[in-house]
Amino acid sequence: MKNDIKISVLVPIYNTKTYLRECIESILNQTYQNFELILMDDGSTDGSGEVCDEYLATNSKIVVVHKENQGLVLTRRASIKLATGDYLMFLDSDDCLRSDALELISKSVDQFGCDLIFFNASKKSGFISRDWDMGLKDKQIFEKADKNLLYEKIITTSQLNNLCFKAVKRTLIDIEKDYKEFAVVTSTEDLLQSLPIIDSCEKALYLDEALYFYRQHGSSMVHNFTHKSYESIKTVHRVLLQYLYKWNMQECIQKYYARRISVVLKYSQGIILGRQQKKEKIKALEELAKDEYFIEAFLNLDKSTLKKRKLKLINNLFSKKVKKFYFTVISAYRAHRILRLIGIKR
Repeated sequence: MKNDIKISVLVPIYNTKTYLRECIESILNQTYQNFELILMDDGSTDGSGEVCDEYLATNSKIVVVHKENQGLVLTRRASIKLATGDYLMFLDSDDCLRSDALELISKSVDQFGCDLIFFNASKKSGFISRDWDMGLKDKQIFEKADKNLLYEKIITTSQLNNLCFKAVKRTLIDIEKDYKEFAVVTSTEDLLQSLPIIDSCEKALYLDEALYFYRQHGSSMVHNFTHKSYESIKTVHRVLLQYLYKWNMQECIQKYYARRISVVLKYSQGIILGRQQKKEKIKALEELAKDEYFIEAFLNLDKSTLKKRKLKLINNLFSKKVKKFYFTVISAYRAHRILRLIGIKR
């Protein structure tokens, strides 16, 4: 029997009027029409809310909520509580779904009986490329012991973080959990909410199809890696560590600590290349050198896995030789060697 599932598409909105109509139309024009579209306006001030109301007046599949600004975590949680679909999908309000995305999700549920579906995405609006290297095979299935591969990927990489690249059975989501303590999380919130989903799923499927258009904006990741971003990632990584032990994946602990070191280096680069005065940058680096998140990762990391130059750099920070650390990074930046030095791929 065909599984005619209802899909809830959840769109958190904050000041994206420029792209919002294109986003909404990408859902309304789906080849599969058993859906609801929940538009959650998180206190927009640019007219995005009015755009939502225009569509609400003409389509019964749309639900619109206007609320005070609370940030992405709590906005998504509010959307989840309203959803009535069998499966939930997450769409950022400046992005789009491919016109047959919901149809492929429905067919996959019917064919494979999965409660979680991962899929690929494109950075091109025509969906002509698959731009995320998930390291998975098309129609690869994960259940029982096979889930260890998913656990390893989410512990050690960011490949499976993005909520927008998932279709999730509603019963997998911790709907009643209070996320207020995570309201301040502005980075890695996708990982925060993906952890309980992957933990709970019984059968996951990967579709190597670019069903999602991910719109890139011109701002640099490094220069946007703020203190708030760093604190957010630290909060989520504490939760991630709990799941690492819950899943009995201690063999991934070295990769987990390496991931933390990478975060510290990325943040340090953001400090050093930022707009503050040198004195303020040195002070921020001194605080970073004393941070327990960094110290614990460095002490537990297998140093033999690091190249000598990178180990020497990190050791300068750990040893509180902050000025030496600062000038090493500056020199590498001027010589265009900074990405190789801190271990970030282009």
